[in-house]
Amino acid sequence: MSTLEIINRFIESSSIKDRIAREVFDRLPLWARYRIYYGKAFLYWSVLLKESEYFGSEKLEALQLTLLKDILCNGDCRI
Repeated sequence: MSTLEIINRFIESSSIKDRIAREVFDRLPLWARYRIYYGKAFLYWSVLLKESEYFGSEKLEALQLTLLKDILCNGDCRI
């Protein structure tokens, strides 16, 4: 068996692939890992919640009204 064949068998080993994939994944920024795990919707709501922490009462009420209208329209209505 040649050296190249040995290297190829080593790389094709599933445990090696899993370790490499896990290592790459662990080095990704947190937002990228969250997007992979939870999708775009999670990131959208996460950012909105962080931003809304500093909203004034008027802006917060406007956001709540917009979200309530969207819920009542079931996403089919234009606000």
